[in-house]
Amino acid sequence: MAGGIFVSYRRDDSRHAAGRLLDRLRQTYEPHQLFMDVDNVAPGLDFVKVLSEQVGACDAMLVIIGPNWLNARDEEGARRLDNPHDFVRIEVEAALERDVRVIPILVDGAPIPRENDLPEPLRPLARRQSMRLAHERFGSDADDLVQSLRAVVQPAGKQRSGGKPAEDTRALRRPPSMASAGASPNVADVARGVLIAIVLGGALAILLTLLGVSK
Repeated sequence: MAGGIFVSYRRDDSRHAAGRLLDRLRQTYEPHQLFMDVDNVAPGLDFVKVLSEQVGACDAMLVIIGPNWLNARDEEGARRLDNPHDFVRIEVEAALERDVRVIPILVDGAPIPRENDLPEPLRPLARRQSMRLAHERFGSDADDLVQSLRAVVQPAGKQRSGGKPAEDTRALRRPPSMASAGASPNVADVARGVLIAIVLGGALAILLTLLGVSK
């Protein structure tokens, strides 16, 4: 499915920032355009292939990088990014291989990782232009990010629906006296009424005069 955005993050590093960002993205994009938490791969499926397909269905990836993203450790104390089966590494590596628009999102003061600190397949990430989401200006930073994303991923189903033709709107705004031709008075009828009133008035005046004389 084209026109999607994949949000990649570590839960123990930037869960809250990722959740806030997803809420903001939902104000602009439809649910089917947003991918996140793709870690429920069905039994028997190749999770590397599944994740790669999910990433490949998107036009952009947001890599949420917090202070612990680079050096997060597993239960044995090994750095997770050095494990080829690490979910975050699989997601980012697949996006870089497919030339998806990858945007590092720096949160909680985290710096962009240096190339030498990354596994070989992830080193191009250090050269991607990053954006920062600061806690104190999260709203404005997120708005700037969405504005940049619009050039890559068009929101689905957000177009403004067409209204009534302009002439219909103007008709609704016309004064009541101009609303319809049938409501306009007929000039001939008005003249006829005035003439009748004059005649009746003259006749009444003559009658009153006669009555006055006879009395």
